[in-house]
Amino acid sequence: MPMARREASIATEIEPDNPRTWQTLGGVEFDMMDTKACIEAYERRIIAAQGTPGVYDFDPLALSDAYLDRATIAIDNKDYDNIYKYLFFYIK
Repeated sequence: MPMARREASIATEIEPDNPRTWQTLGGVEFDMMDTKACIEAYERRIIAAQGTPGVYDFDPLALSDAYLDRATIAIDNKDYDNIYKYLFFYIK
């Protein structure tokens, strides 16, 4: 798993505006049980999924998936204040 973390981290450096790279890193961090790093990656994924003009177009499906994954981590950590926040954006 450390190699997967390294590769995913390199991918985020190469394509920091691509939400898929942050999704991959967040998934690896989740599998490695590093909650803080997972949350950070998924937060960056939400930002990236909102799009960067001229670099990465806004993709509503990518953004909704990002909110859903972040809500899932909030549920796993009993972070009840944020569960509603992320699910609200997902449903909206």
